[in-house]
Amino acid sequence: MARLRLLGLGLPALWFLLTGLAYAAVLVSPARFWPAAFVAMFGIPLALAGNALLLALALWRRWPAAWAWVALVGLLAGYPFIQATVPLAWPAEPAPGTPTLKVLSYNTENFMAFTRHLEPRKANARKMLAWFKQEAPDVLVLQEVWQYPAVTEFTVLEQLPALGFKHYYWSGKAHMPDGEYGPGMLIASRHPLDNGATLFRRKGSHNKILRADMDWHGSTIRIINVHLQSIRLTYTDLSLRYDDKPFKTKPQRIIDKMRKAFVRRSAQVAVLLEAIRTSPHPVLICGDFNDTPYSYTYWQLRRHLRNSQEEAGHGLGTTYIGKIKRTLRIDHQFADPRLQPYRLDVIDTMRRSAHLPLVGEYVWAKP
Repeated sequence: MARLRLLGLGLPALWFLLTGLAYAAVLVSPARFWPAAFVAMFGIPLALAGNALLLALALWRRWPAAWAWVALVGLLAGYPFIQATVPLAWPAEPAPGTPTLKVLSYNTENFMAFTRHLEPRKANARKMLAWFKQEAPDVLVLQEVWQYPAVTEFTVLEQLPALGFKHYYWSGKAHMPDGEYGPGMLIASRHPLDNGATLFRRKGSHNKILRADMDWHGSTIRIINVHLQSIRLTYTDLSLRYDDKPFKTKPQRIIDKMRKAFVRRSAQVAVLLEAIRTSPHPVLICGDFNDTPYSYTYWQLRRHLRNSQEEAGHGLGTTYIGKIKRTLRIDHQFADPRLQPYRLDVIDTMRRSAHLPLVGEYVWAKP
């Protein structure tokens, strides 16, 4: 009987310890201990779901009180992750006449539209640009933009004035005699931009960090456009067919690609943290972070900035609809506490890339 009683206390204590380790994993840099990134990514959702299930079973089946308390404390301790997963926010609409800032961020995936054929890509570019004009944001923050002067549909920079954007900062692949050449990243604005710079560029990839200072009603906001390290999983990696390598090597390939991406993003988020620390202006960071709310990247930024989805979004807000379908939220907008998001929408109807666009609206926070 004593052994059973000890077991009844030992198992809840073990579960409580595992839950704590999963939550704490987001504090560990993958550069120092890369397995922590896997523990956080998979362990946190499992811990949240497991604690909710255990609490329900403990109350329903009248399990020992230790299980109910462990599950309840685990859920309360995990509330920040619950809020990051399914936001519980009811932001107030701004008062009439209050200046508002509308920001559209989107990884256009070089207008691929899930195909590499030219004509569908040209049609996709036309539809995307028309939608940008219709949406009329104050700031357009794009990743993976295909700029190619020889094809009219891909002359994105030349078409910006017609879309209402008189100011932009662009970082592309090269400057050719006939114009800028992509793929690249873009910050475009209806308001004056200054001090544009590329803070980080990884050779041989689309991954970069850009910044530009925007004059908004007499105040300056630093816009930062990010595209952090991609995992680069292929359909071959995820498929059970069409592979000339033994199946047993697939998990090894996937884990290795994820490990490298986690480690590289931890170095890239250090660049972002330094940019936040040294900025003389409020910052607004938008883009494709390639990291979920259960990551070191997310929580390092969350220590300094508001996540707009948490503050003003609704639902799961998943943004990736590519190879593993709509299961991940890896595109984000993070705002300085002096900027208050009052709306953040994931545009589900704009399925012209492996990502969904985000539209956030902001006002100055009340002192």
